[in-house]
Amino acid sequence: MDLYNWEEKFSISCIDNCDQFWSSINIWITKPHCISKKIGGVDCFKAETLPLHGIEEFKQYLADHLASLSSCDDLRKTVQHLVDGFFEKVPKSEIKKSPFEIILRLIYPKNGQYIPENVELIIKDFTKLAVVFIKPITGERDNLVTNLPYAILFQNKNLVLSTVKIGMKDDSLSWLEQILLPKLCLWMDSDHNSSSFNSNQLISMNKYLLTYSSLKDKYFSSILKFWNESTNPEKFINEDIAIASYLLVLWGDKCQNFVDVGCGNGLLVYILAGEGHKGIGIDVRARKIWNSYPDFVKLKVDTIRPSLDCVFPEADWVIGNHSDELTPWIPIIASRSSFTTNFFLLPCCPFELNGQKYIRNNTSKSCYSDYMDYLENICSICGIEVERDRLKIPSTKRLCLVGKKRLYQSSEQSSKQVEIGNFVNLKVMSCGELKMKLRSSEEKVKNCTQLNKKFLAEVVFDIADYIIKSDQKISSWREGEFVSIRDLASLLSPDRRKFLKDQCGGLQTLLRNHHHVFLVCNGRVKLRKPTVKKLPPKTIKQKKCWFFYNHPESCPLSDEHCTYKHLS
Repeated sequence: MDLYNWEEKFSISCIDNCDQFWSSINIWITKPHCISKKIGGVDCFKAETLPLHGIEEFKQYLADHLASLSSCDDLRKTVQHLVDGFFEKVPKSEIKKSPFEIILRLIYPKNGQYIPENVELIIKDFTKLAVVFIKPITGERDNLVTNLPYAILFQNKNLVLSTVKIGMKDDSLSWLEQILLPKLCLWMDSDHNSSSFNSNQLISMNKYLLTYSSLKDKYFSSILKFWNESTNPEKFINEDIAIASYLLVLWGDKCQNFVDVGCGNGLLVYILAGEGHKGIGIDVRARKIWNSYPDFVKLKVDTIRPSLDCVFPEADWVIGNHSDELTPWIPIIASRSSFTTNFFLLPCCPFELNGQKYIRNNTSKSCYSDYMDYLENICSICGIEVERDRLKIPSTKRLCLVGKKRLYQSSEQSSKQVEIGNFVNLKVMSCGELKMKLRSSEEKVKNCTQLNKKFLAEVVFDIADYIIKSDQKISSWREGEFVSIRDLASLLSPDRRKFLKDQCGGLQTLLRNHHHVFLVCNGRVKLRKPTVKKLPPKTIKQKKCWFFYNHPESCPLSDEHCTYKHLS
């Protein structure tokens, strides 16, 4: 039989680029969650590129990996069936001449539970520019990816989908034709970088998804009930549950002693401690939510002054999760704490060792990417073998560094510390003092809420009056023309401008905080004309209508229809 000559065929035109074809295919193989949001992740086990006469070696390769991957007999039987069944159908002539790459892909739903129907054997044929996807054919529907065996070929500037009907009533065929094929073509025609590494490469994706699902069921609802911070709870809870899941899988079953430097709301400390690990979170100031945690959660208010004497000798792990100015010091602190102290670092805002903002050295890279290289260089100087990974968290800053192994022997610990000390003294010390501005234990409010009410009222009235007078209409309610913020700023005295800048970030912050009065769009401002809004039943209006009391033509709405109160 011809391996790719199946019953159903569809094609779509695309760019003529073989490299882009393989790049697009690699995205689909390693990141299928880009198309199906029901997929949590995949594990891919790949044999070296080899002619098919090496199938026995490949079978042994799969067996070795499956031994550590799973003890599930169904999985072993499924893989054996796929391997044997596929190679029985491949013509001997193709076996002799074609180099293939063979991949075993295990697809996990978001809860991480293994499903036998979601094991795939993928064969890349580099000679024919084709990829075959084969799954177990069962009578049950699969909600993650199609049940159909299919092949994707690159022929004459076309992506060709070849598949076979298996007598099942499902929408697999239309999904392949209408969803997968156009998506592959789109990836070919874009600048997607398939060479970028995937998420959670340092741990088992299956264990991570199972752990994440378990922690979310255990912690999310309870944390949401006592969340009293002003930040978005869903974002922060999900992110810290994901980071905790990663660390728990990375650490394995052994109890770890950790220090979370700059722990913030302490949520990560709470989850790790709740899972049996011993540790402490340290931050320059306490958060409101700290009082809601149980007694076993150890959180401490302290100012960590980075220096060669800042060590935690009892810690197995030093954690820097968005630790800002302390970020480049985390490898140094771990290295000097003890020979066996490891670190986990999730950088966010880039800072130099001396506390100044990081200035990019390599202009061909983004500042974030260049900063990661800068941190890895510090790890190298500290004699730590560092690994880079990408976390599955709801954040744009997802790259992390993990340091678990030293590049020198324990007998060299003293000499290595002298080398690190010389490096630090050369880079960041001046007259024996660190050039770092440490953060205050009190959070400075910069959102206009602490400004004098009379001052705010005067500024708002002056700006609104200027906008109103710019409107020459007489017959209708004047909302003013759009005026640039720069022009409005010129109305204020230098002292007022400086006061606003110091206290609330500037005039634009003040205007946005008065969104019931002003409409701010692309650096321009006008009055926001009140509109009729349906209020919930029995609503008691508390805030006075600014237009009713200050606009020369009062509010254009009646008290009944206005969102704000008209009469005292």
